[in-house]
Amino acid sequence: MRMTRQELFFIKGGSITASMIEAVFSGLQKIFDFGRTLGSAISRLYTKKWC
Repeated sequence: MRMTRQELFFIKGGSITASMIEAVFSGLQKIFDFGRTLGSAISRLYTKKWC
């Protein structure tokens, strides 16, 4: 049985899945890591200490 384009358009999805939650948290973690790296770089440039 094949569905028409109109039937495919009206399919409603389920709820939030674990993979969606994991993707959101992964994205937030990357943003947090980027902020930490940027903050460290600015701090090193400001204090001129590399270690």
